[in-house]
Amino acid sequence: MLPTMPVFKKLRCRRPNSPNPMDFEIIPERDVDKRFYEIQCSSAVGSTTYYSVEKMNEKEHYFLNLQPFDCTLDEWLLDQKDIWCPIYQQWGQYRPTDSVRHVVRGLITAVCALHDEKRFHGGLGNLENYGLKFFKTYAGEEEREGVKVILMHRSSGINTNLASDLSDQSYVEREIQKDMLQLRSVIFDRILKVEGLAIEPDLLDLREEMRKESVPPQTPEHRRGIIASHTSLWHWKAKSHFFMKLWSLYERADPGLCGDVQNAMQNVLCAYNWQTHVPVDGPFRKALLKGSKVASYKNSPIDLLNFVRDVIFHINDQDKFGNRIYIDKVEGYSDQYIEKIIGDTFPGLLKDVYRELYRRRIMAEL
Repeated sequence: MLPTMPVFKKLRCRRPNSPNPMDFEIIPERDVDKRFYEIQCSSAVGSTTYYSVEKMNEKEHYFLNLQPFDCTLDEWLLDQKDIWCPIYQQWGQYRPTDSVRHVVRGLITAVCALHDEKRFHGGLGNLENYGLKFFKTYAGEEEREGVKVILMHRSSGINTNLASDLSDQSYVEREIQKDMLQLRSVIFDRILKVEGLAIEPDLLDLREEMRKESVPPQTPEHRRGIIASHTSLWHWKAKSHFFMKLWSLYERADPGLCGDVQNAMQNVLCAYNWQTHVPVDGPFRKALLKGSKVASYKNSPIDLLNFVRDVIFHINDQDKFGNRIYIDKVEGYSDQYIEKIIGDTFPGLLKDVYRELYRRRIMAEL
């Protein structure tokens, strides 16, 4: 924290775990009261990183928040040629590409985390107020990408959350509701531009949940579990693995947990009389007639879970003549195609099962 001082042009800071200081150039932003600044740092290796400095408190101290970002949301959006995955488009569906999905999830996660602290932003309708930091993680040999979103205050006309306002809890709740509506518009109107498109039902459900979030009361657990972790933002592999892990859990669980999973499946609408959802000439008819390794599938909700697991696990099984055992015809990207067909055949299955497990606190067991 720096004391109040005249507008400065250079700032030298010491860094933890490094003998070399870091020089920052201060660039005043548009606000006439000089409440917000952006700083630019050139490192020893010649790369440039952007940070943010904010002066948003009654004592008017400057806070230097060292959260680097690669670009703002508006800059990123200008570079995006493909918003929708071309693989799903060839099947007549609109699903975001992986890069878009990472950004959308990062936006929701950042705003939900802010709201969990009973704080609000006030300017989320402006794309310049989102800083994006791209990163990679590794799970074994698998590389995973992600986006961390830093919420900034680069635009003018922002409510600055002064202490006198924050003492009124009803005021804070109203501002949180406005935040979520602004974020919802940014995602669906300005990034995805979904008007007139046949987007998947899960994505429509996310939009509806964000609308509900603008109507109190919603708990931090609901924000984290239902909105920030919404199934429409999962990778297709994660969707298939979910069913595989759930069936494995059910098979080895104690009677109490088995009963909990069965009760959860009983509340899934499409699981009732599920065999009637399988078209006679559809790709799943052969798998349904074949049955499981133990016996024919029953029409119970838990047998639907067994059926979905078997289809995913045995999709590429063949007999000695090279014919598929479970499914006659599979289009290209077979594993991805099966995930898509599961969603088409049993609408809302993944979303509803996940939501029931989350509500019953079974997700921690997976």
